[in-house]
Amino acid sequence: MNSKINVSENITNFNTTIIGPSQSGKTKLGKQLQTLGYYYLDVNSLEKIDINISLIKEIFKFDSYFVETNKQNLILANIINLINKGTKQIIFDDVLTFIDINVRKKVINCLKEKNIKFINITMDIEDVLLGEYLIVMYNNKVALEGKVLDVLKEERILKRL
Repeated sequence: MNSKINVSENITNFNTTIIGPSQSGKTKLGKQLQTLGYYYLDVNSLEKIDINISLIKEIFKFDSYFVETNKQNLILANIINLINKGTKQIIFDDVLTFIDINVRKKVINCLKEKNIKFINITMDIEDVLLGEYLIVMYNNKVALEGKVLDVLKEERILKRL
């Protein structure tokens, strides 16, 4: 089944969250959107690079930084690496969920400040408010999409999904 998942053409104008249950087509859509020039980052594509805590604090503007896990630090180091390479569009496929929510917010703010567009693929409802555009996946189809607050107003539909 190689059918294309249809989404709005203006998805690249917004920082987007793709959410849905497991096996709903989120990753399939993310890989499809990669053709729009996005760098695709998932836990399998993390590079083994040196972790510089001072650089993490500087780039993401942490006053203090508590080291959560090696995986979190590796993810942050990979994001810094992409920023330093001049990457302008990133797809995070279930990567940001390994980062503490407060750290996640700092990462997103940094990306926005640097005008780096992102698509965050997740099952974590807390991530919905990190972007401006929301795509809700269900059964390999886009069930809802639009600006975040507009989609969240569709409470009856969201509860059914």
